[in-house]
Amino acid sequence: MQDPLPRLKSMPKQGVDRAQPEVLLVSSTRQRMQALEERLPHHTWRSRAAYSLDQALDLMKEQTPWVVLIDRSHLPSGLGGLRDWLEGVSAILPVILLVQECDSDHDACLVGIGVFRTVRMSDLQGSGLLRLLDSAVEWADRTGRRRPPSQLSPLLMTWLPDGAVLEVSPALADALGWPASALSGRHLDDLVAPASMNLRSRWSEAGSQRLQLIRRDGSCWPVSVVRQPMLGASGQPERMIGVFGDLDRNHRLDHWAQRRAQLVTQKLKAERANQSKARFMAAISHDLRQPMHALGLFVQELRRQTDPARIAALLEPMAQSLASMESLLDSVLALSRLESPQMTPNLQAFGLEPVLVRLRLTHRATARMKGLRYSVASTEAVVMSDPALLERMLSNLVVNALQYTHQGGVLLTCRPRGRWLRLQVWDTGIGIPPEQHDAVFREFYRIEPDNDSRNGVGLGLAIVRSCARMLGLKVTLRSTVGRGSCFSIDVPLALDIHGPEPAPAPQPPAVAGEVQPAFRLSALPCRVLVKAEATQWEWLGPLLEGWGCTVIRSAAWPRPDAGPDVVILTALPVPTDATRDFMESVRRATRPDLPVILITADTSLPTAREARWQQVQVLNPPVPAVRLHHLLASVDPVTGWGQPARS
Repeated sequence: MQDPLPRLKSMPKQGVDRAQPEVLLVSSTRQRMQALEERLPHHTWRSRAAYSLDQALDLMKEQTPWVVLIDRSHLPSGLGGLRDWLEGVSAILPVILLVQECDSDHDACLVGIGVFRTVRMSDLQGSGLLRLLDSAVEWADRTGRRRPPSQLSPLLMTWLPDGAVLEVSPALADALGWPASALSGRHLDDLVAPASMNLRSRWSEAGSQRLQLIRRDGSCWPVSVVRQPMLGASGQPERMIGVFGDLDRNHRLDHWAQRRAQLVTQKLKAERANQSKARFMAAISHDLRQPMHALGLFVQELRRQTDPARIAALLEPMAQSLASMESLLDSVLALSRLESPQMTPNLQAFGLEPVLVRLRLTHRATARMKGLRYSVASTEAVVMSDPALLERMLSNLVVNALQYTHQGGVLLTCRPRGRWLRLQVWDTGIGIPPEQHDAVFREFYRIEPDNDSRNGVGLGLAIVRSCARMLGLKVTLRSTVGRGSCFSIDVPLALDIHGPEPAPAPQPPAVAGEVQPAFRLSALPCRVLVKAEATQWEWLGPLLEGWGCTVIRSAAWPRPDAGPDVVILTALPVPTDATRDFMESVRRATRPDLPVILITADTSLPTAREARWQQVQVLNPPVPAVRLHHLLASVDPVTGWGQPARS
């Protein structure tokens, strides 16, 4: 076998070998690619063409070029992974970016991630491209971005059967960071990483393996080697020749491919999120415009009317329009809070009966107005969950059942199932087709056979799904079209706690999709202490007095004649220390459990939890008169939050 060492000795070192170096051209149009190839000096450089970043990556995995030239101005828009692609490729290769116009700030950012230079097409006239490519190669040599050896500069080494190194090709020596002459006479023990020493028994045998070589700077270089013995006159191996391959380059390119796939996935997710957001906003604007448009028409008609009966008839649909807008805003705010990553459930053991009592009282009037039977079971069970989130789930399911039930009734049951309590909301409504069982939990999805806009805004079940996801619960649905539906939730029981905890104050939930019925509000012979700003007093004072309340302004407190039955505090936009101090001073002067209603724009979870702990009822503006009346009617002069009076 002919000794290849004389030919290896004559090979030039990397950075000096200029025999047909290669540039990879990347552009999305053939016309632009042809223009680049025409400017290329083919007598000294050869080229390969790629029409996308993906194709360029595949070509680099086949054979790595000396320089990459990317026509950025003609790549498709929306390439979110271009920056990461440039950063990865620029780590080992000089990259030239062709742009329409140069921008100093943009160029500085590109240089910061490793791009060699940004140029315009006019800079490539004449010999400009050749000078640019030569500069890129020299810059790559200075900065350690060295091209992997091609067939003209193979990674070869010869050694004796005992491991003594005879010769190393300049390309392999250069990749290890040594002059070729410095490696002659060394032992393989000095070049092979300790982790690969167990393979030394194969150094005198034909075959292939993977190992790690030690660079001059101490780093390890993963390579593959194909060994071939060179036999002497006796037929025994006199020396071994090995052809090495760079595994680290392939690993980096595979990593880029994985990174690109991740970026594509993230981009698709972002696009789907944007599309969902666009649909969400379109649905919100549609559902807001309808009641606002109707309200505007009612106002115009109201201005023309002088007949009291006609004016009274217009007030009811105006109230319905306002209630519809309020319901939509409350639902959107609730859904945004539930989707926030900062929100975490407040898991605790609590008796379920107070929640059921509030659900029974809150929705009784709506069922009565529709002529439906409405029944809520009682239980002494203690469950482990978030009280506010679980109550919202059940309330939304009840509201959904009442909206789509026209005759019959709605039933909420509680049944133990081992370590779980199964809560079920049954109705005799229109039913849900099987193909829509998943769709009904999407935002703004509604089943409206009669196109009645009073059937809610389509967010109630979406909020149920978000609450269930946060609490780790599963909501199941069974339904028969024309006969009714059943929604089930399995809640874990707090088995180590016996008996329910003291009932917290009633908290009528903000119900998604519920439109309060218009009915005459009863008189409220209670004393109300009000602390409000002038703008809030303008509507709050006359409203309370119209209900028959005895209103006490905070400026006139304390009064020696009688204390209040309830306190109303307005704290806009958020409660302050003065608000808390006033509430505590009034409770100290009267009784610790004095009912307090807080009107505030603060919808944060910490404020809601603090209010629940302090037995304070929170209303977020715009405050519907029906809900405020309901709370005031719940006040008992002796026990505080008692049973609500009939409205």
